[in-house]
Amino acid sequence: MNDRLTERIINKFQLKDGSLKVFNYLYDKDISQSQRMIIEGANLPTRVVRYGLKRLLAKNLIIKIPNLYDMRTVYYQINKDILQYYNV
Repeated sequence: MNDRLTERIINKFQLKDGSLKVFNYLYDKDISQSQRMIIEGANLPTRVVRYGLKRLLAKNLIIKIPNLYDMRTVYYQINKDILQYYNV
């Protein structure tokens, strides 16, 4: 993710460091990821990822997609509609 986009997201949505790392990881991957995949791929602690996902969901920056094959697993993906709405 480029620095200019990161600055605009921080200013618009008031994201903290952990939430921003989770957002950047999901934005760079551009596919839906489970919490475990984010933890392993971004090399972040479980608590940071869990808190970051909670904050991003509250701000509608990501969407939650249930895994229909295994309902214990949830996937997270960037909400592109909200980014377009805010011109971020």
